[in-house]
Amino acid sequence: MSKYVLSTATDSVKFQDHMMASESSGMLTVIRSVMVHGGANLKSSKSGYGDMVNTDEGIPLWTPAGVITTIKDEDVEFLKNHRVFKLGMDAGFYRILDSHPGNDHNKVKAIVAADMTKKDGAAPLTGEKLAKVKVTAGKVDEE
Repeated sequence: MSKYVLSTATDSVKFQDHMMASESSGMLTVIRSVMVHGGANLKSSKSGYGDMVNTDEGIPLWTPAGVITTIKDEDVEFLKNHRVFKLGMDAGFYRILDSHPGNDHNKVKAIVAADMTKKDGAAPLTGEKLAKVKVTAGKVDEE
């Protein structure tokens, strides 16, 4: 049976485990990796999933609150014990779900709103965020 990772991260992340390829080379080789898809808060004209708005030209854009990745049962413990994944979970960017919320964006939005961080630092700037930004020009002294 599969589990699901709900991600509010903007970018996909491949969580990996390594081992030493050889003592003499000092190089690491990947022995396991699990990809968790990002894409939350990124507008798409193709997905049809998420909150929809129309551009000034009338083109529909969808913005998902979160993205679901299906993972194997054996990958759940790996992710739970992966240092970087745990940091992301603690920060509220990832949540492991027992069942798929389906293609209902409102269910995903409700899970995100309940106890997850809605955006990471890589999320695109929005008009709302830009309205809060204050830019000042510094004085440059020339000699």
